[in-house]
Amino acid sequence: MNGKRLAVIALTLVLVGVAWKVSVDKAPQTEVQRSALSAGLMDRVNDVTRVELRDGQRHTTLEREGDGWRVASQDGFPANTAAVRRLLLQLAGLETVEPKTSLPESYGRIGVADPGEGSDGLLVEVWAGDKNLLGLIVGHARDGGPQDQRYVRRAGEAQSWLVNGKIEAAADPISWLDARIVDVDTARVRRVTLTPVEGPPVVVSKSKPEDNFFALEQVPVGKEPRSKALVSSLGAALLDLRFNAVANAARIADGKPRGSALVETFDGLKAQIELFEKDAKTYARFHFEQDPTAAPAPATVGAKADTPEEAANKPADDTEKPKETVAEEVKRLADKTADWAYVLPDYKLRLLAKRLDDLVQAPIKKSAGSAD
Repeated sequence: MNGKRLAVIALTLVLVGVAWKVSVDKAPQTEVQRSALSAGLMDRVNDVTRVELRDGQRHTTLEREGDGWRVASQDGFPANTAAVRRLLLQLAGLETVEPKTSLPESYGRIGVADPGEGSDGLLVEVWAGDKNLLGLIVGHARDGGPQDQRYVRRAGEAQSWLVNGKIEAAADPISWLDARIVDVDTARVRRVTLTPVEGPPVVVSKSKPEDNFFALEQVPVGKEPRSKALVSSLGAALLDLRFNAVANAARIADGKPRGSALVETFDGLKAQIELFEKDAKTYARFHFEQDPTAAPAPATVGAKADTPEEAANKPADDTEKPKETVAEEVKRLADKTADWAYVLPDYKLRLLAKRLDDLVQAPIKKSAGSAD
């Protein structure tokens, strides 16, 4: 074998060795990448007593109470316990993929700067009593990855990480609440009465559940309703009613009255809404009772029967739950709302604040020859 061939073989071996070394250096560090971000948290999920969430503008504290959770920053209103537990399991299941920047000037690019002015990082702290189990700054989601991935940084550490796992967290307290108050379909509603602090009441009603429109009662002489749709919009006062904020009712005990509304259904539900103004906000308090003189509504009111095809395709164990009685509904709603005052969405407040003058107008003169 001549020297030239030996030189070629030697060079080839050197190149192969260099390539192998480079590939090893760049290869994913499997053990590091797939390690738990917070070892031991999964074993302590049931010990967690408090979760703090903070961004540049908001701060929410979730506190355990028995088997449930409450939002301390919303006067202890019950939190969505399933959502809190889901977050804890998500945090405990995070796995590191690879280390990212440790330079503070680069944190902003991936959203892991400390919460504050100009930062979109979210600090999540998990506590068991006085022991901090985890402090994590949650940054941006990674786009285009094969699975849910986030950039994060442990609070107080310089190193940031790309991790596998979904994180459903927000510092907005409303995101941890079940904001639904009540949902009464307009098909059930028989009468709505709005009573302002000053001026005549507004009463709209219909005679049968299947009627599409409500009629305005006590129309002033020389006036007529503006439109059926406008009048009938009052029937949706309790349709999918949710709140934007909530406070303990004791906080608005000295609030200024802003009127009231009474919604009555054909099957006997009566919902009284009292409006109060406090600290430049309008709050609503609810009182529910049953009208014992009302006849139960037909079972089909507000319900859609299965088609023959739907009925045939139902699983054998898909049994219908017994329909809630009005008495049960009243108790559930009364228990749910008794201690609370709610800030309602603006469009619902505008509806509840309608005055008689808003719903009537002078008769429109018909032009000559127009059809009746």
